Amino acid sequence: MLSLIPMLAVGGSLLFGADTARTRWSLAEYLALVESANPDLIVARERLAAAEARVGPARRPPDPTIEFGLMNRSLPRFGKNSPVAMDQVRISQAIPTPGKLGAATSAARERGAAETNQVEEVRRLVRWRATVDFIELDRLDRSAALLDAFAPSLRSLGDVAGARYAVGQAEQADVIRAQLEAARFAEELVMLEADRQAAVARLNAMALRGPSARIDSVVLPPAPDTVPTIALLVDVALRNRPLLAAQRASYQAAGFERRRAYLERWPDLEVGLAYGQQPMFDGPGTDRMLSIMVGASLPIWSGSRQRQMRREAEAMERMAAADIRATQAETEARIGELAATANRAARLTTLYRGTLIPQTRIAAASALASYRTGGVDFEAVITGQLAVVRSELEVVRLAADRAQALAELEYLTALNGDSR
Repeated sequence: MLSLIPMLAVGGSLLFGADTARTRWSLAEYLALVESANPDLIVARERLAAAEARVGPARRPPDPTIEFGLMNRSLPRFGKNSPVAMDQVRISQAIPTPGKLGAATSAARERGAAETNQVEEVRRLVRWRATVDFIELDRLDRSAALLDAFAPSLRSLGDVAGARYAVGQAEQADVIRAQLEAARFAEELVMLEADRQAAVARLNAMALRGPSARIDSVVLPPAPDTVPTIALLVDVALRNRPLLAAQRASYQAAGFERRRAYLERWPDLEVGLAYGQQPMFDGPGTDRMLSIMVGASLPIWSGSRQRQMRREAEAMERMAAADIRATQAETEARIGELAATANRAARLTTLYRGTLIPQTRIAAASALASYRTGGVDFEAVITGQLAVVRSELEVVRLAADRAQALAELEYLTALNGDSR
């Protein structure tokens, strides 16, 4: 089976609340925490439990009815003076039209199967969201580290501009420009920190962690060098995705419910057994009697009831079929987008690392050397230095984009992800 991201090999470090003894968490451990505490997953599991509990009642006929009667008593004393007075016990049982209980039971089982697959879909969804936020944290941390590493170079460049200005070899604008770029880098660091706090807050919420819980760092595994073909990814997704399996089960359930709705036009039978007794008026003793009754329901409102039930069931079946087609189309389109994103990020990363970054480094070093001797102005120097760091930041962003695309592909295709 294909594997896009080795989820269980991912490592990270988290520090939550008062748990100071533990300073390092792997992503697998965190995902296990999410699976045990995530509210959406808990809701999905309870929906499954409710669906499974409906199967038993669906295969049973209605409960029998028992009646006790004191019949034909004389008034005003409610006595047994009448010759037709009797005490009676009656038991009756409704018998649904053949096929109704079977259709209802099959529909309930399919609904349970749909909820089983829905639980797996939600489980994979929360794992994917957590993985995406971990990748985002890695990008933010790497970006902040690059800015921090470049800060001394920027300060040194400002010192050079200041020294040249002091001896009249440079303009004051050069010093101001260096200070401005330093302030912009400080601004970016503040924004990165705010984005990091937001990502941590999302992860904490997914695992029902407290707002003060910390995630100090994350470590991601290397991404695969290649991505399977779109045709292969689509084929695997259409066969394996739990959401599609859930929708197919819902479609089957709708078919059984339509069949049951069609059977509603036939009346249900009812059989009953009554035992009665009364005193004998022409002598001592008690007269005992047994009655057997057979009846049927009368669908006199078939136009406004049974026929509408059939229309509802048919519409629900068509809706279930449309849901499958919509999810298939959405899955195919999204896989195409993600594969394009992953391939584009890989190609651009190769271009940056193989050509653009080495060239920008050479150009920046050349401009700095020329500036020291007065060969170029300060604008060329600062532009060259910024080009280097911006290129490095772009490589970090491209790596995050590709990793997030691969994580979503894994979610859509139901590959890996600690399948159960």
